[in-house]
Amino acid sequence: MAIGRISTNQYFKLSTDRMSKQQSELVKIQGQLATGQRVLKPSDDPLAMSVALGAKAGVKTIDSYQSNITYVNNQLGQMDVALQSASDIMVSIKEAFLQAGNAALSPADREIIAQDIEGRMERVAWHRQPHRRQWLLHVLRHFPGSGAISDAWRRSHRYFP
Repeated sequence: MAIGRISTNQYFKLSTDRMSKQQSELVKIQGQLATGQRVLKPSDDPLAMSVALGAKAGVKTIDSYQSNITYVNNQLGQMDVALQSASDIMVSIKEAFLQAGNAALSPADREIIAQDIEGRMERVAWHRQPHRRQWLLHVLRHFPGSGAISDAWRRSHRYFP
């Protein structure tokens, strides 16, 4: 049986290879400690990287939903104000009609009331502009889905903030 001999050159080469490998491991561990992350590049742990990327996409989707919710809440708040204003105007128009029914008023007084009612009706018509209805219908149809009120849609409809 032959016993293999290791020359000084081979021993030196094996030692330097091992030290080089340990040095690269040390650099990797120091990088992980410095960043606080176990996976620095996909080759470190492919499965963990795919899970992390999936989680990152999920967070992005949730952020998009939150942005949409905030936007819709703001728009619905403005709609509430507009509807309350229209309701108040309609009540004042009703009161003006009742006032115009007073037999003691002259035709000139009734004309003034008619002009006042006409002005109030124009203010109500402002609340019924088509783009406001279009926005509300869009929200009702699409908001439950993902990314329903996108920035692109808002930009294409310039009358929205």
